[in-house]
Amino acid sequence: MKTMTFKSIKEWMETNPSTDEQAKVLNLINKQAYRELRFEIMKKEANLKKINKTEGFLIEQGFKADQNFKLRKKELENEIMTLRKQLPEAKK
Repeated sequence: MKTMTFKSIKEWMETNPSTDEQAKVLNLINKQAYRELRFEIMKKEANLKKINKTEGFLIEQGFKADQNFKLRKKELENEIMTLRKQLPEAKK
């Protein structure tokens, strides 16, 4: 059986691949984008964890957290939720 090689996606699409083959190719193409998105989410979650830890330490020492501090925390939480909505749902 001879395997075919293609120079572009347009050329591949001209061979009328099945929807199953198209889905597999799209998953391969999007795999790197999803990986980068997960990495970005992990970085933001790490920053949020640091903020929460610092806020806890300030409260423990008897200080109040600054309004800018709380605002940044809320922004990070919103950014994380927005990024998570972009990820596909996990298969079970």
